[in-house]
Amino acid sequence: MFIFFHPLEYPVFSDEFRKARAVLDVVTAEKSGLSAGTLKLWLYIAENLDRLLSEQGLPLTQIAEELDIPYGTLGRQLDLLEDGYQHTKGLRWIERGIDEKNRRVRRLRLTREGLHVAFRIDEVLSGRPNPWKNVFLDHVADESAEVGK
Repeated sequence: MFIFFHPLEYPVFSDEFRKARAVLDVVTAEKSGLSAGTLKLWLYIAENLDRLLSEQGLPLTQIAEELDIPYGTLGRQLDLLEDGYQHTKGLRWIERGIDEKNRRVRRLRLTREGLHVAFRIDEVLSGRPNPWKNVFLDHVADESAEVGK
């Protein structure tokens, strides 16, 4: 049985659906094969930029707890966002490092490429350029140069 609506009764969805599609377009332009779980992780990362850009970054155990996923699953998703695994090329949007105070703790930070993608998503959602983009990208570039010395 088919249900037909009068044209004025069609459901109307918010602009948020179009924005969600635009975010997917930004992310999949870089890598079309991202799983829903990896995309969820990336959106979590984008939402927590302030915590990721701090000196310490985010502990991986905390990310796994907040996303309610097993630590091993998080590791495989991070592999794709970092250097890749097996025959899959990584995106290099993040980097993992060891906590200076507790060497058993692994922390997550954004790379310059990852920060660039996050800013592109923000620009799609807000409809305007982010005035802080170049400041943050320069900061990440300067920090990377210091690490390489």
